[in-house]
Amino acid sequence: MLPLTFGAGGLAAVVLGSVLTCGPRAMDAGKSVPADSAGQKKQGEDIEKLLYDLLRKDGVLRHPKMNFEIYVKRVVGRRLIDMEFTRRDKTGQHYDVVARAREAELRVHLPSRQLVVHMRHCYITSNDPEVANGVVEDKVWAIDLPADLWK
Repeated sequence: MLPLTFGAGGLAAVVLGSVLTCGPRAMDAGKSVPADSAGQKKQGEDIEKLLYDLLRKDGVLRHPKMNFEIYVKRVVGRRLIDMEFTRRDKTGQHYDVVARAREAELRVHLPSRQLVVHMRHCYITSNDPEVANGVVEDKVWAIDLPADLWK
C-alpha cells in the first residue's frame, strides 16, 4: 500500500486542527470563554490568513478527515476567484454537493468550530434533498469541522 501524502492544503487542515485544539482556551476550569473574546477573534484571523495563503499557493484545501474540499483558480486579497466547493456524503465515497462560484470568501468561527464559506454567483448541484439545485446570487455554507481533526 502506498503512503498517503498531503500538499499544503492538507497541512492547512492539520494546522487548523492544532490551533483549534491548543489555541483557544474554550474551557477554563469548566467555565466557557465568551464567544467574541479578542483572543479568539485574533486566532480566527490568523487561521484565515493561513488558509488564504495556502489557497493562493496551492489552489486547494483538503484533508482526509474533512468531508469537503475547496478549489480556487486564484486569490485576490480575500476574494477567492472561480471557487469550487465539494462535499462528500455520509459514506465518504461520493460527492453529494458540488457548488461553483465566481467569487467567494472564507471566515473562521472558532467558538462553533466552523469554516464559513460565503459564495457569490453560485451554481449548486446536489443529491442531498436538503440542498436545492440551481443558481443563487448568495450562498453561505457553515461547515462543521470534524471533532477528531484536532485530537
